[in-house]
Amino acid sequence: MNAMKNCSLILLITYLFFLSSCECDGRILLPDLTADIEAAGVLRLNQPFQVKVHVINEKEDSRCDNDVHQPVTAESLTAVAITYRPAGTAEWAPYEFGTTAGRTQRLLLDTPPPADCPGDEHESVVSAAITLYDAGEYRFEVTADYGNDVEERDESNNAFQKTLN
Repeated sequence: MNAMKNCSLILLITYLFFLSSCECDGRILLPDLTADIEAAGVLRLNQPFQVKVHVINEKEDSRCDNDVHQPVTAESLTAVAITYRPAGTAEWAPYEFGTTAGRTQRLLLDTPPPADCPGDEHESVVSAAITLYDAGEYRFEVTADYGNDVEERDESNNAFQKTLN
């Protein structure tokens, strides 16, 4: 029983030491851009429809009052690519879709910095008209900060996929 009290006392002293040694020295918190996509309206073949791309800065939680969230101050590119799977098949393949500028396999959208508003997340929304030509399933792949122009806390979570048919 005495050994258990000594162990508990040592743990308590260690915990109190770490609490007293923590300083709020004002960290610079980097942005973290992620993406989402939604179809605005009904997806119909051979007719343009709007896709809305959301680029979100998921802010890191502050531990101290003097932590500073580094804002995203520059535009970046957001990429939209589509893969296609015809009905009854298992294979996905890159798809050439229509835009106002012609056909492409990857659409690059100029994306303004996410608005710096109060709250945990900041968001930019860009949209584009896209035309699909073939019946089947479509996987929309969106990548925020496609050219890695924004220094981020986590560069590995910029891509998002959504399947529509």
